[in-house]
Amino acid sequence: MKNILFLSDNDFLKNYLSGIGFNLLSISECKKNNLDLIIVSEKRIDEVERIERKDINDIHKILLLDTYTKVDEIKSKILFPIDYFILKDDNLDEILKKIDNSIELIKIKKEKKFLLDTIKELNDINNRLIRKSQTLEDELNTDELANVYNRNFLIKRLQEELERVKRHDRNFAVAIIDIRELKVINKKYGYLIGDEVIKKVSKITSETIRNSDVLGRLSGNIFMVILPEIIEKYAVKVIERIINKVELTKIKDINLSVNCGFVLIKKDNIEEFSESNKILNILNKLIYYSKKIDQKIVEYKDENMNAIEEIENIVGLDEVEEEHNVLWEELNKSKKFIKNLLPKYDDWSEKINFGHLYLPFNFIGGDFFDFIEIDEDKTAIIFCDVSGHGVSSALYITSIKYIFKDLIVEKKIYEPEMVLDEFNKRILEISKGAVFVVTTYGYIDRKNKKFVFGFGGGTSPIKIDVKEKKMENLVEDGGFAIGLFEEAYFERKEIEIGMDDMILFYSDGIYEFLIENNIVEDDKQFYDIVKNSIDNEPDKFIGNIYKFMQEKTDKDIDFNDDITLLAVRCNICKNDM
Repeated sequence: MKNILFLSDNDFLKNYLSGIGFNLLSISECKKNNLDLIIVSEKRIDEVERIERKDINDIHKILLLDTYTKVDEIKSKILFPIDYFILKDDNLDEILKKIDNSIELIKIKKEKKFLLDTIKELNDINNRLIRKSQTLEDELNTDELANVYNRNFLIKRLQEELERVKRHDRNFAVAIIDIRELKVINKKYGYLIGDEVIKKVSKITSETIRNSDVLGRLSGNIFMVILPEIIEKYAVKVIERIINKVELTKIKDINLSVNCGFVLIKKDNIEEFSESNKILNILNKLIYYSKKIDQKIVEYKDENMNAIEEIENIVGLDEVEEEHNVLWEELNKSKKFIKNLLPKYDDWSEKINFGHLYLPFNFIGGDFFDFIEIDEDKTAIIFCDVSGHGVSSALYITSIKYIFKDLIVEKKIYEPEMVLDEFNKRILEISKGAVFVVTTYGYIDRKNKKFVFGFGGGTSPIKIDVKEKKMENLVEDGGFAIGLFEEAYFERKEIEIGMDDMILFYSDGIYEFLIENNIVEDDKQFYDIVKNSIDNEPDKFIGNIYKFMQEKTDKDIDFNDDITLLAVRCNICKNDM
């Protein structure tokens, strides 16, 4: 049925339209109902102008001419568009035909609007997919730490440049830059300082090269620069500028230094560089030779290559270096993978305010924490430390994340004593007693303002009243570590939490670090450090602890175990208070 606003004294037409199924509305009724068509007589045009509807100009209108007024004359007097005119001499068939045509036109316009809206929606979806695809491609091709291209992208780009030389006779240069003594820096100052060195060299190089040049990170301490369409003289100048800027840079008391090997590839020597791996092998040898003779830059020249061949055992260098690069690439992927398993701030900002410090020993480690939403009132918190450290411990992280997700999300088991009991059984089944996992598991109950938890060994979480700067150990006696005993027993505990409360979880790595560096001698001194670092914001609180560690150890930072701290601010209860 079509809704028509009928503004005319023509009772015959009114009764006829009503009789064949049209729903005729008054002005008061049309304000609250869908309106498909307006039929108005010449005498009542002003009533249409007073109708309070935002879409009034979009509704089709038919004007009934009561006199023999000319159409052009009436058009000039009306403030709104008219789609059809019913003339005084029109018979019933002509009138109905104009009404039918108007209704059909309404249908066509609605379909057109639907199609346009659908096309717009599809375009929006397509644009989002394009952006998502670009983001994923960027992630696949980007070295996260240095914020430049990664090894995979560089290899592909090298091959493209080689093909360009073959087809178009266009030269290009490629150089690798080796940060000297990065392993020593990592050992002496810690990986965070080593990471700062990598970022700094990356930034300096990015700012020195042209926009058309390509910078990427091949492996831990090695960058590659591809310089398309360049002459040898300019390539050397670019590399010299990079080296000079790097060596003028100082981080802490570290004077940065680099070595560089580069080659100019052109049509005359393209046969020597038929594929990207050959270029990498030669560049590795040039870097090796530059260190051997203590020369900052070594170019691919006959005299240099002849000297390299005379050095004992140089033949196997490329294979060793390549294996090292592949191993580093795999470790880098593993580090990124483990990092992606940890909760993201943006995903939890509405539920949990948290800060954390994650420092794995030897690149990747066995510390892990996670959040899982139980329901709208409860959020689970998992904090684990797998025995040992490094790759062997990290292998268990994925299994741990899956086990907790399966228990809480799939099997709807979330009470601490039940979760830890089942977790213990599964770890025993996987590890056969080869490892144990000290674990604190619990959940924030926002509705009842409680933290309900169970303790599976390790360090006790600390409840902190941020306002009063009061601290309370949540566990006084040690519990059963996960994965050691089939008969392990886990108790349920609960504490009240408020807007001013924060809970600190930490692995024993930080305590051992402070002891070994003679910063603390007992628990009390450790708690003093925590107390003096308290801040309203969890991330600043954690940052204060780490800043203290840096200041006290100065430059001799050396971690012998994974260090992880997690602070959860209980102002998540704020909306319920």
